[in-house]
Amino acid sequence: MKSFISRMLALSLAAAIPAASLSAELTPADRAYLKELSAEHGVPLQSLEKAYREARIRPSIIKAMNRPGEAKPWYEYRKIFITDKRIKDGVSFMKEWRYSLEDAYRQTGVNPEIITAIIGVETGYGANMGKYEVLDALYTLGFNYPKRGKYFRGEFANFVKLADREGWGYRDKLGSYAGAMGMCQFMPSNYLRLTTDFDHDGKVDLFKSPVDAIGSVAKYFEKSGWVRDGQSAWEARIGGGSVPSSLLLDKSLKADVPYSRLTAAGITAVGDKNLHPDSYVKVLRLEDRDSPHYYVVSKNFYVITRYNHSPLYAMAVYQLSEKIRAELEKENRRTDR
Repeated sequence: MKSFISRMLALSLAAAIPAASLSAELTPADRAYLKELSAEHGVPLQSLEKAYREARIRPSIIKAMNRPGEAKPWYEYRKIFITDKRIKDGVSFMKEWRYSLEDAYRQTGVNPEIITAIIGVETGYGANMGKYEVLDALYTLGFNYPKRGKYFRGEFANFVKLADREGWGYRDKLGSYAGAMGMCQFMPSNYLRLTTDFDHDGKVDLFKSPVDAIGSVAKYFEKSGWVRDGQSAWEARIGGGSVPSSLLLDKSLKADVPYSRLTAAGITAVGDKNLHPDSYVKVLRLEDRDSPHYYVVSKNFYVITRYNHSPLYAMAVYQLSEKIRAELEKENRRTDR
């Protein structure tokens, strides 16, 4: 495998060298490493070598990974996704694909507005599925980003397997800077495992079929443990001073404290009619501009973080889903008059 130093040199020269010339050169060490990936992921070595030779280093992808949106404070992050346009477009999406969303709910218990909000946050309901060649994104991060290299090398191998299965050219598909694809931005491993032919046309297509995207998001959430008809979050009412650290959401993102412990500490969830004292929850603290804001979050909130391991992301999805649902209900009431 090319040495890390030589790769970094290539990246440092990127400003002066056209990106297309920064192709991956296959050395004997590289070939040995790809042989390991071939055995681990069940991908023909010839296919991996061909894809590797076609890949390009993209310095802009490294830069994007080093400044993720999730590093922003909540009051800035939420403005990216909780917008009038995204709410309006979400209502339109729910109207257009109502029957598919209802089918997905019946089969998996995942709320239609949550499925809609995921697709809305990820790609603006399919309007922006990414501008990076998926092959380049996964090669760049797998072989030139040591911090998460092992994970992305596996996704590189899974993308090659997926491309071979679907008959794609290795450079045909565009996605995010992290290599996520389609309307719902699945990584290659999830595209292989968790997609579903929800429109029953004989193939899965997350790029052109909103119905397949709806069914696949629902399946993803179901497999992650979504609780049917369960709420994800409530605004928290803090009765006493500070919130004990043992009740705050930690890096595991798991809701693993009985609600009775919160109420004993003077913390209640606003509108908590469905919360049993034994329900597992946690308190999420988010930074607003002037002061922190607190929420009680449940297992379903944790499930949303399985899609993107960020509490900011999960809260954006949840709040967008609630606003879409409220606006749709308002429109329905006007129609019924």
